[in-house]
Amino acid sequence: MTVGGGPAPASMRRLGYVLVSPAGPDDGGDFGPRTPGTRTAGIQEALDAACATDRNVFIAGVQGEGTPACVYQVTETIHVPPRQGLRIDGGPYVLAYTGRGDALIIDSCMDCWYRFGLITSRSDGAVVRLEPRRPVPIDGMCVITDSVFEFSSLVGGGRFDLAAKRVAEPPRGTGLLLDACGGPIVFNRIFAVAVLLCDTGVHLRPGPRGAISHNSLQVMHNHQNRVGLQLGEEDAPAGAVAFNRVDMSLDAEEVPEASGAVVAGTGNLLSLDCARMAPGRDLVLTRGARGNLVQALAVPSGITVLAEAPNRIVVPGAAGLGVGTPAVPSSHQVVRNHHHSPVEAIILEPGIVQAWIIVDPQGNRERVAAPLRAGERFILDCGDALGFEYSEPPAWRWRALP
Repeated sequence: MTVGGGPAPASMRRLGYVLVSPAGPDDGGDFGPRTPGTRTAGIQEALDAACATDRNVFIAGVQGEGTPACVYQVTETIHVPPRQGLRIDGGPYVLAYTGRGDALIIDSCMDCWYRFGLITSRSDGAVVRLEPRRPVPIDGMCVITDSVFEFSSLVGGGRFDLAAKRVAEPPRGTGLLLDACGGPIVFNRIFAVAVLLCDTGVHLRPGPRGAISHNSLQVMHNHQNRVGLQLGEEDAPAGAVAFNRVDMSLDAEEVPEASGAVVAGTGNLLSLDCARMAPGRDLVLTRGARGNLVQALAVPSGITVLAEAPNRIVVPGAAGLGVGTPAVPSSHQVVRNHHHSPVEAIILEPGIVQAWIIVDPQGNRERVAAPLRAGERFILDCGDALGFEYSEPPAWRWRALP
């Protein structure tokens, strides 16, 4: 006998699982919506029982018109307690949250593998919050590390009218929140098929007790959100959100004044493509962004660079000679390449130059006592600066490189 599109209860128990089923415990599952007194469709009770007896959890269910019982109605936040080596598995069920605050909170974990179905929430909180609050039971550390998290879709509190093809209610809440206020979130793989209808789709928020670093984060379809990705905070110290690998497709669809990725971290690697954002808001590098490498596969609405330190953005088809050429600086002064790609400074007229001045992003300076010649070229990486000592200024033209 199978239960709600899932395996037979007896076989799951033999494999060391606590089973949540669509009509559990009346249909043979250990817990479910008919667990006496439950406000979490039996899911919290199953998690507590599994942790108390060192077992895993399986939540049965499939999506389909003939399986309405596989929508788990939840009115109270579900807490996954601190664990090491716990697996949460299941089918593509729907977990519909109608309470206040966060729908699902995942506490400290190490060597865990959590897979959830489609989770919806109508609140202003997070659909899923990863936040280490209490130490794991064996190693005693408050941390989320060396674990895998998978979600079918995370749906916020907005509403999209399919018939009218527009957002009927404004996006609300946060889809996926990585909150390091209580401890670091490091060396994890996080995957969601879709995140949608949220004020912020994915938010990496560092805290005073830990960084968010060295994670692999992928969202196949990040859409209908006001902000698709908020990576770091403007006032966070350097390294607070660092060395993460992020892969997302972002589409605002009909959400007004939307932003794709807002980046404030250090040394992160992002692969993005964007559609239908506000002008200049496909990618925003904030003032504190430093040393990030962005592969921007499609940025039709444009990029805004506010960063004071250099970052590298690779886009298909460099701007070439259309990048914009600054005026030659006064003698003994330099001009910096503030573009998000390397540029080539082509000398058109040599002027009367006694020396070149080259300055790298770290402020290291080199002076070359030599004149210029027409056709001479200088490659300026992001953040590099160039100037001359002269009695008659040269003329130049800048060209963006791929």
